[in-house]
Amino acid sequence: SSALAAANGIRVCARQVAGISWQLYKKPGQAHLLSKTLSSLEQPVIKPVNHYAVFVKSNFAKVRSENPGLTPAAAMAEVARIYKQLDEAELAKLKEEAAALKSQSAAVESSADASAKEAAKKARRKMQLFARRHGMPALANVSWYSLLFAERTSGQKGKKPLVAGQAQPTVPEEERERLRQRAAQVNAERSAELKRWAESHGISGQLRPSTIVRKFYKKYA
Repeated sequence: SSALAAANGIRVCARQVAGISWQLYKKPGQAHLLSKTLSSLEQPVIKPVNHYAVFVKSNFAKVRSENPGLTPAAAMAEVARIYKQLDEAELAKLKEEAAALKSQSAAVESSADASAKEAAKKARRKMQLFARRHGMPALANVSWYSLLFAERTSGQKGKKPLVAGQAQPTVPEEERERLRQRAAQVNAERSAELKRWAESHGISGQLRPSTIVRKFYKKYA
């Protein structure tokens, strides 16, 4: 095993080919030791480096079983010899298989990334709801447009109501500036209120709201 080889010598190099990790060890006065360990089998798809890796993965175990006396290095040499004898049709088939495996791997990785992002989003939402249930004030995320939406939907006379999700209406620059200043004021007030709330729970420092939420959840959940 690789652990035994490591105990018996110094690792010279390591390389992963077709889902197998090859490691070369050297011990003074002895020949080099070549060991291998299978890569993680938890991955739904093993992404080969190229079509040669596909061939090695498909044939290495077969060569070893048919020639039990071969060392791993000799078995790899035999696999390489067989590979060189493949015709164009067989090579084309290998390349197609490698391309298909790479496509499957990309799909699995994309799905895993999406799942991880969704899990992180749920975790953030859970922590934020916990903090809100314990009195955390509103976060400073007010925009000028959200204020405009609030004003237009509050039934103010002389202004056309807005509908959520519609394109931003044409707003005079002076009104935008007024709303920007108001949004900045509201956000400053909310930030100060959030800081006071955090300090009352033993969380101090110039921290981002997300950090405050995370620290509060870790401390009190």
